[in-house]
Amino acid sequence: MTKPTFMHLSALPGLVNCCVVGPLQRLKSKGSESEDETQIYSRLLFGILQTLLQAQLLKKGQPQHRVPKELLDVLMSLLTAENLRRIVESFNRVIIEGSIMPQAEEVQTSLDRFSQVVQVALATGTTHCSRGNMVDICKGLPNNKLLHLILSHSNKMDVSQKATASPQKQSLPVDMQH
Repeated sequence: MTKPTFMHLSALPGLVNCCVVGPLQRLKSKGSESEDETQIYSRLLFGILQTLLQAQLLKKGQPQHRVPKELLDVLMSLLTAENLRRIVESFNRVIIEGSIMPQAEEVQTSLDRFSQVVQVALATGTTHCSRGNMVDICKGLPNNKLLHLILSHSNKMDVSQKATASPQKQSLPVDMQH
């Protein structure tokens, strides 16, 4: 008798979307975000980052954090490439529909939040999204220094990993447009 298979769902992608796109919704409706709302989104981001870091501890199987094998699959795919693609699409849709300038402080803050989640997810292995996929997913986003730094660093890591795997085939890092 085979075990029934089911897709593991996580609330994390929706929370990331809320944290990243939520502040722009207010801007889109021509209002300004209050200090309380800013704090709520910042605390939500902090909770998301803590969750990703905690998942890494569980994946490593620390003695005080023994986890059943079935849960490891869930922990390794808290944020999938498709989840991240949907967040980017949602972000871009809000900017276009709201005629929001990409240089606006709120847009840059939202991109910084997204960048932090991407960096921690990649560093902790809580995403099945490859570094190359991440670059492709983020291509349509407005310029952001933190995102550019993370994606450039990711790209250089891919190149150095390829170089150590096959020394005769070295390539140069691709310059990101972000």
